[in-house]
Amino acid sequence: MIVSSPDLPGSFGFESKAGARQNLKIMRKTIDRLFGQPVAALALFIFALVCGWHGFDLALNAATGGPGPRDLIVTVNQRTTQYFFNYQDLGFIKRGLVGTLLHPFPALTTRLGLASVSGALLILFTVLFWRLFITSTASVAQQGRGVLALLCATMPGFFLRLGWDFGRFDVLDLIAALASFALIERSWWFLASIPAGFAILAHEDFALFALPLMVALARPGVSTQSGGGRAWAWAKLLAVPGAATGAVAVWGRSHWDFAALVHYFAANTAYVAAAPGGQVNLDEVAVLTRTLRDNFALDAQMFVAKRAAFHLPIILVWFWFVWKYASNFYQRNNLRKDLAFGAALAPLLLGIIGFDYYRWVAMAAVNLILVIVLQCRRLAKAGIVPVIGWDLNAKVLVASAIFGPICNTKSFLYPFLLLDRIWPGKIPW
Repeated sequence: MIVSSPDLPGSFGFESKAGARQNLKIMRKTIDRLFGQPVAALALFIFALVCGWHGFDLALNAATGGPGPRDLIVTVNQRTTQYFFNYQDLGFIKRGLVGTLLHPFPALTTRLGLASVSGALLILFTVLFWRLFITSTASVAQQGRGVLALLCATMPGFFLRLGWDFGRFDVLDLIAALASFALIERSWWFLASIPAGFAILAHEDFALFALPLMVALARPGVSTQSGGGRAWAWAKLLAVPGAATGAVAVWGRSHWDFAALVHYFAANTAYVAAAPGGQVNLDEVAVLTRTLRDNFALDAQMFVAKRAAFHLPIILVWFWFVWKYASNFYQRNNLRKDLAFGAALAPLLLGIIGFDYYRWVAMAAVNLILVIVLQCRRLAKAGIVPVIGWDLNAKVLVASAIFGPICNTKSFLYPFLLLDRIWPGKIPW
């Protein structure tokens, strides 16, 4: 007969496992206590934006003894050019809505003005998402809200990337998506279509980024409030984004040739003053002249230039943990994977025609987080307390914050910048 006691080796493994489980429970409770409070969650999201923006730059330079960043505030980098796409001077073109709205206000098209606009949009989205997050997770304030808040703040594809990719129009897509979701919840189909239409005029990627998820969440034919029948409800929901998508597809290319466009931007003193180095960004200008066939050709070319054969496996392994975490959420809450879960993955299709491969993966990751938050809301309305997991997938995603934001030229920017600085030879990451 073998008797187990704390002093016998035979019981050590069981006690250590029990101790490890207890430590994990304590960790989870601590996370929920610290970050489950509304103010703490908002502070965490804003802190993540700041870290993505320049916090990692400062940390990397401190670690390697490099100089501090010299242009922290007043630039939106190469995205500057698209803020000057406008209908007033260039006619109807893709991505022209933002520049059209800014055109009458010269103070907003300076470096400081554009940075202010970008920062204001990021803060607006953060507050809107925070409100959705807090109301949707009210039933799990001490049972998973803090875990989910930490996940949103630390995963490289969400707030960290939004802060790092300062000035891109992705934040407008997200604001429009949240507005549409809120209107869909009230069965206001036509009103829900308006922010979606504006988003497509700001950047056509909304058609695959958030529109499929918006449609999946709507299901107007199921509602008794739709009025006029299922077909009429769908027509109201898709009216404006459908028209905007068609208009951009048919008329979105500039009627000016590339040389005329370059001359226009070079002669635009406001643009030259705002653009980094006072130089016309030819790649950004070329966006206005490309056909769909041009996009396919450039996508194949950039696949090589961006070392996608090296970086895509890395970013997809990371994304697998996001997908697995979302899948486990459905399983824990006895949910069947629905159309919304599948629609969340639609941004991955952008990789066929757009060469920001890693950015599309980040967008899909954000969509899955949105689906989890919205499902928490739905479960709570049904009187069911959502189950938020703190599993291996969550821990890996939180730990992946050390890699910094997902990049557009590399899977994760900062590990490879660090390797470039310490590696004895030059390696084409």
